[in-house]
Amino acid sequence: MLLIVWGLIKQMSLALMIDLTTDKNWREMLSIFLLELERIPGVLKLIALPSPDDRIYESNVLVVVREYSYELVLRIMEAAVRAERKAGVHGVLSPTVATPDEPVVSEFEEEGMTYSIT
Repeated sequence: MLLIVWGLIKQMSLALMIDLTTDKNWREMLSIFLLELERIPGVLKLIALPSPDDRIYESNVLVVVREYSYELVLRIMEAAVRAERKAGVHGVLSPTVATPDEPVVSEFEEEGMTYSIT
């Protein structure tokens, strides 16, 4: 069963459904990464696949941003490195970045779990 966390970006609404049978270390890594992303203006949500080994376009997490910019992508990648460092791992997170209207968002939403950042 997939771990599914559906985030609604409207007015801090957030509905949660969590399958606790998924890998605990992966869930903890995502929590740390989410905390890092919350500090970055312009980040809307994090969509993660059920396992760090799952991939869509060589990525296991998708960060959805309001507007795409090189500076924002750099800050997101730095956040991923910080999250991994805090979790004591290396090379686990493989993020990609997209705006809400890109097709990759719906592909990740079909397979993954979504965390809203408001």
